[in-house]
Amino acid sequence: MAELIAIGQNEGQRWRQTLPDDTQIRLGRSPQSGWMVPWDSRISRHHCDLLWQNGVLLVKCLETASNPTFFRGRPSREFCVRPGEEFRIARTRFEVAESDPVQPISDDSTQMSAARTLLDNEIAAAAWGLTAILDIGNTAEFEPLRSAIQSQIDANIDQAFLLLTCFLSSKRNSFSGVRFSTARQEQRELMVTRMSQDLPDEARGQAMPLLVWNSPHEMLAALSKDSPKLVPLSLSRNRRINEILSNDPPKCVTPWIQSSALFCIALAASEDFTKSIVSMLQSPNAVVRETAICALASQPPDVFLKHIGVVANDKDDRVISALNRYRSSSGRESKPLLTIEKVRMLKSVSIFSETADHVLAAIGPLLEETRIQPGETLFEKGDLGNCMYVIRSGRVRVHDGDKTIRELTESDIFGEMSVLDPLPRSASVTAMEESLLYHLDQETLLELMAERTEVLSGVVRVLCQRLRA
Repeated sequence: MAELIAIGQNEGQRWRQTLPDDTQIRLGRSPQSGWMVPWDSRISRHHCDLLWQNGVLLVKCLETASNPTFFRGRPSREFCVRPGEEFRIARTRFEVAESDPVQPISDDSTQMSAARTLLDNEIAAAAWGLTAILDIGNTAEFEPLRSAIQSQIDANIDQAFLLLTCFLSSKRNSFSGVRFSTARQEQRELMVTRMSQDLPDEARGQAMPLLVWNSPHEMLAALSKDSPKLVPLSLSRNRRINEILSNDPPKCVTPWIQSSALFCIALAASEDFTKSIVSMLQSPNAVVRETAICALASQPPDVFLKHIGVVANDKDDRVISALNRYRSSSGRESKPLLTIEKVRMLKSVSIFSETADHVLAAIGPLLEETRIQPGETLFEKGDLGNCMYVIRSGRVRVHDGDKTIRELTESDIFGEMSVLDPLPRSASVTAMEESLLYHLDQETLLELMAERTEVLSGVVRVLCQRLRA
């Protein structure tokens, strides 16, 4: 018998529910959800569906969920959780617990069959991604799409690695909590060597090509040899992009991949995808609709005017903001950023440069914009603070009275100390020219640092640089 334990931040914010076999349960903040989490306002009214089956919990997030669900440090829309593991939504952690010790999967168990099916799904998704990257090619305009697909491949590889550990005996399984894609090269090589020695032949042949980290061509060649039915046919770039933007794309195509494809179409100003763009204006995902407006604006003016009315009454603020941006004739710099542009901005910041796109996409909507004019002071020394700022454009002066400590410009960050330490601000910040800033609150950044070691390392690196300066 297994249970799901919900744990909030404060005392009393906790419940424990028995997971019934083969029964789907809705999780959310609404009383109409099967299992309600009333204390966390960042959980959507209807957030995800849960299904306990063959010893694993299948979690599938709904398209209407406004905030991401984190599993093994990554925002994930569909994943499997074994007893002893956990996932997180906003301020609430969910643990899967089992009263009996977790047993290794035996050859004749139904769990073995379930694990093989899930492993096939991850291999097929990674094979699709590798094929798609090759189909799209190396042109600069489509780099954001390649990056989005690569992030998804990394997630597939991590999940495949996790599933492979199910085939190991408990004495041989020392990989709990390991995220394969972010491990150092020598760690990955050691893990692959140890795992290849202990895995059954069938499991080893299935997934090992994903773990050796060769080029997409080499990985696909190995997968085609060991799992030919899981490797899709190659397509032309246009056909592949139209597949991504279809109303029924492959299951591994996430809303972030669709948004990235639309953004690339806008960068390339291509008129080959008008039908797909118009279709995406009605996507259930707000970020996709937002980026579809951007792509539609790259089409001839008559096409834009003909179809833009589809989103005129959209209820999402991001979509309406994008609509106003492209309807306006004012200068581009005065217009709010799209979610995908926020992600690209964060990637330019040192502490986030190694973080996967889809992770940043999950926090992009949480960034708040602030504009300050020349001579305007953002905060004074001694003020209390609970957020970190990223400079999108402009220049600011960090100072203690009349003494200038440093000047900061585009892609620099400041205020990170107040996130790590609740003491008052150690210096004042004043704009030297008109500046556009985005700030990230303490709770979001601390959660990201806890889940993503590369973000924590980036923050430490920045602090060390400040100390040496």
